[in-house]
Order: sequence, then structure tokens, then C-alpha cells
Amino acid sequence: LSPHLINALIATEDERYYNHSGIDFRGLVRAVVNLGKACGASTITQQLAKMMFDHKADNIFERIGQKLQEQIIAVELEKRYTKEEILIMYLNKFDFIYNAVGIKSACNVYFNKEPHELNIEEAAILVGMAKNPSLYNPKRFPENALKRREVVLFQMKKSDFITQLEYDSLRILPIVLDYKVVDHKEGIAPYFRETLRLELQELLKKKDEKGKLIYAKKDGKPYNIYKDGLKIYTTIDYRMQEYAEFAVQEYIGKTLQKQFDKHLKKYRVAKYPYDNKISKAQYEKLLDAMEKGTPRYHILTGQEC
Repeated sequence: LSPHLINALIATEDERYYNHSGIDFRGLVRAVVNLGKACGASTITQQLAKMMFDHKADNIFERIGQKLQEQIIAVELEKRYTKEEILIMYLNKFDFIYNAVGIKSACNVYFNKEPHELNIEEAAILVGMAKNPSLYNPKRFPENALKRREVVLFQMKKSDFITQLEYDSLRILPIVLDYKVVDHKEGIAPYFRETLRLELQELLKKKDEKGKLIYAKKDGKPYNIYKDGLKIYTTIDYRMQEYAEFAVQEYIGKTLQKQFDKHLKKYRVAKYPYDNKISKAQYEKLLDAMEKGTPRYHILTGQEC
């Protein structure tokens, strides 16, 4: 991850992140005094714990119960994972919309970059979206995103991650996106992946004799193959698949296509036989050739036994 991304996140969401064990008691007291209006009390770890709940609370009492669970989970997360691992889990759990779930996808979609390549202002944009990804969407609402970016940059200055000079120069820069639509047809083995996706969906629907899901979460709820972080191991060899697809592209593009184009030049209609604008005589000739090439024709004419 880009250090700018980490700095922006900590400065904006949890400035004492490295000084607490999941619960920021100073922030909690301050939030109670201000009735939660001036600042939030949830740490990054608590926010990660909240993301683990599948649904929002239906009422205030249920939310209070969830809040207590979040605190317990946050403490357990701090015991089991490093601070860096928690930050990565948080950023990978977040939905940046436009099918950009997780920080890697977000970097690819909005800036066509890898996470470690982000500069300060780009990191500030993505961290700013954590407050409300729809409202601060830089593609749809650039004005809102610009204002939110300035808030993040100010927090970074306040936490001494950037200087006053950097803040003054960065805050006036326009938002520059290199937006890229997520297309699941890209990448290697798209047909294999689609078949795998369909088989997984069917597999996760299977139930036992008692009507319970065979593969389910601890609470009995079904897995979501897009959001639950499942690791799927397949038989495909990524390296060999890349070589195979490269070989096919090279052969088709440089050899087979040239042969095909040369063959088509023999015909009056350039796209024959893949064009509807062929004459009836050409059509009949094509059908006749196809019929004479079948095994049944060879048997009937005595060419084969």
C-alpha cells in the first residue's frame, strides 16, 4: 500500500490508531461529551468489526447490542492481527462502488494504478470516499469529492503527515481521474472463470437432508462469493495459461488471419461466406460443397464403405 494512503486513513479516521488496542477511550469520552456530533468514537478496528455485520440494526436497542459486539471484536482483532494487517483488511472490505470492492479494485477503477502507486491527492480522494462513497464519488460528484479531499488533506497536515506548503499546493489541484470500467471479461481464462462462478453458486446452494446449507457461515447464512473473501483454489496454472493465450493470439494475429484474408481475396465479395450479400449461385455452390464433404455423401456415392 502507498504510505500516503495509510497516512490519509489514519489522519482522517483514527489519529491515535497506533496508540490504542481497538478502543480509543479518549475519543469515546469526547464523543459522549459532544453527544457524538463533533467527532466519532469508532476506531478503524471498530469500523472493521462493524463491516462484519450483514445487516443494519432495526432499532436503537439492537444497535447498542451491535456496538458492544463491535468493541469485543475490535479487541480480539487487535490481539490476533498486526496494525498493518487490520488496515489492509479495512481497505479491502470497503465498497468504493462501480464494482470496486477493496482498495486494489478502487485504485484500478478510478486511477488505473496499483495501490502502491497512489500519490497524496489520489490517496486523499479514496480515503474521503470512506465517509460516503456515493456522495463523495469523484466521477459523479467531483465538487463534493474535492471538498472532502480538502478535509482529508487538512487532517493530514494537522497530523504532520504533510507540510503546510504541501497542503496549500495540493488543495488547489483539480481531480484527475483515469476511470476504467471493471470488466470481468478481462484477464486470463474468462470462460473458465465464468464456469467456475456458476458452479460455485450452485455448490453454495446445496442443502443436506435436513434442509440446511452444506456450505454456510457459522450463523447459517449463505456465503456471498463477491464479498465474503472466499479463497477459491482451482486446477488452472496461471503461468501456463498466460503462455497458452499468448501463443494463440500470436498465431491467429500474425499467421492464421493473414492466411484467411488471402483466401478471401479469391472471392468477389470480400466478406464471403460471412456476408448476406452473396449471390444465389455462390450460396448453392457453398451448400453443394458442404454436402459432398459429409461422410454420408461419401457412403452413398461409394467413396466409403
